[in-house]
Amino acid sequence: MCSFVPYVSEDRSERLTLDSVPIPTPSGLAPGDPWLKKWLVASRAPFLTASVLPALAATAAAWRREGALRADLAALSVIGVALIHLGVNLANDYFDHRSGADEANKVPTPFSGGSRVIQEGLISAGAILLASVSLLVVGCAIG
Repeated sequence: MCSFVPYVSEDRSERLTLDSVPIPTPSGLAPGDPWLKKWLVASRAPFLTASVLPALAATAAAWRREGALRADLAALSVIGVALIHLGVNLANDYFDHRSGADEANKVPTPFSGGSRVIQEGLISAGAILLASVSLLVVGCAIG
């Protein structure tokens, strides 16, 4: 309980306490959120630009140099890069959880502390590991 309790009403009869204010979770998720939203947060999908944009730039450079583009192979390359990136993000969350690094990080940021879905009990560590391995296998199989 907080030692400082701000007053809400003029007559000071209604007090606002930390117990009465919902505190958002670091992941920004709630247990009732759709499974797809949980997995998008877990995989840190917004960071895909760090791998997909260079893959697209390389595709454009190859197209310019060769004068032709096999769209099917280009799409598979970009998909493979994205799957490997997502798999690595999930593996990072899993192994940081196993080592205790995420639990030790008391002030997580989007760049440090993982997605927090394991710590918040939204997705099990086993499911994260299975998804990670699956994404990595498929991404590597694509080549």
